[in-house]
Amino acid sequence: MIDAGATQIYLPPLAANITAAAYNPPAKWNDILSFYAVPCNAKPPSLAINIDGKTFPVDERDMIIDDETGGGGCMAGINNGGIYAPYVVGVQFMKNVLVVFDIGKGELRIKARGKY
Repeated sequence: MIDAGATQIYLPPLAANITAAAYNPPAKWNDILSFYAVPCNAKPPSLAINIDGKTFPVDERDMIIDDETGGGGCMAGINNGGIYAPYVVGVQFMKNVLVVFDIGKGELRIKARGKY
């Protein structure tokens, strides 16, 4: 599901945990805030989302974001979607694509924007 109201990219648990572990240093789950905490200067992994057979890469600059706690920390651009499928791709994904919500045709069209 594409949701402009969601900040992060919510992945299935196994994919989220593998991606979090691929940050350098690895992102750590924060139970209190329910996100993967990561140093703001960490090296993020490569990530691409496959939708209907098309691959959409996520720019690494969108893989680390301010944790909005006011403490100067950061969080991963991905999160654990738990058992709540369908999984949501939010703003961190949408920065990397052009999304057209064609209500009249009942269609959603996505085009990769490329590096920015």
